[in-house]
Amino acid sequence: MISIYLTYELPAEEYVTFPLFTYQHTGQFDYTAKLTPNTLYNKTTLGPGQGTLYTKIIDYINITFTYRFTCSHPTNITSMEYQVDIELESPGKNWTKAFTTTEILETFQLVNAINSTERVASTTLLLNHTQIDKLVGIIDGEIGTSKSLQYNLAVEPEIHLVAETIVGEENLSTIYDAFAPNLIIEFAKKTPNHISIEDLEHAKPTTITGTRQSILQSVVNWRLVSILAAVIAIPMLSVTAWFYLKTKPPTPLRPIEETVGPHKELIAETTQKPPETTQTIDIKTLEDLAKVSEALVKPILHNEETEPKGKTTHIFYILDRDTKYRYMTITPTKT
Repeated sequence: MISIYLTYELPAEEYVTFPLFTYQHTGQFDYTAKLTPNTLYNKTTLGPGQGTLYTKIIDYINITFTYRFTCSHPTNITSMEYQVDIELESPGKNWTKAFTTTEILETFQLVNAINSTERVASTTLLLNHTQIDKLVGIIDGEIGTSKSLQYNLAVEPEIHLVAETIVGEENLSTIYDAFAPNLIIEFAKKTPNHISIEDLEHAKPTTITGTRQSILQSVVNWRLVSILAAVIAIPMLSVTAWFYLKTKPPTPLRPIEETVGPHKELIAETTQKPPETTQTIDIKTLEDLAKVSEALVKPILHNEETEPKGKTTHIFYILDRDTKYRYMTITPTKT
């Protein structure tokens, strides 16, 4: 019964999380630096990993960004918003300039393209480091700080996308998500007269999950085992209890000396059977009969009768006019 209680206290079901579908935002920055005639590289352009970008031999840098959305299930793009923010900051001087839309178009010649059907977007911008350096000088002059030798240009495309996909049996799932990779272009931070453009690849994978109820078969099995054990054990317990009650040895009889001992001064032996009286009151214990004896100031008479099967019946009684107070007990016959 305890095992049944414990197994039914255990949960037989659990919620299991499982993947429904996955999707990913991918952003790839790239650049091509147009070089002035130089002896170091003996070429006109540099791309990622092709060499250090020294400002003295760079004419301009053409930066591109390509965005793509992929999903493990067929999707329908219902909304796709795209914009590019650009900020100029001087970490040492603690100032930041956010370019307006007009400034971005004029300074960087930015061009955005978006194709929601193909789930792609792209950006091209032109970086003229000489122009940026002049702008830094103007800002430092306006706020009264010395010329910043180290400054960063942060380019952050931001995509907000809404898409719909069918999961399972015509269950419509809607995706609301945003992706904002950040490209930091460092001017002379690590090496003087040097431009660093790193961390060109960005990705944001996402897994959409669902939940379902799962039966814990092990708990169900334990419940069945506990019920089966109870079905077997309860009848066996009943049979065992019946057999024990039928075959258990009788409670051993106490010797009369143990019963009489504490009250032997109040007891007088007699060889005659107790006389018949008008009223007989049976007393539960010899101790109670002793209390009656003391209250009535009368002795307790004792008579014994030997019975078959080695037993002796002892009768203790008090006579008070027509009333007899009696206590009877059975002990083994002395041999």
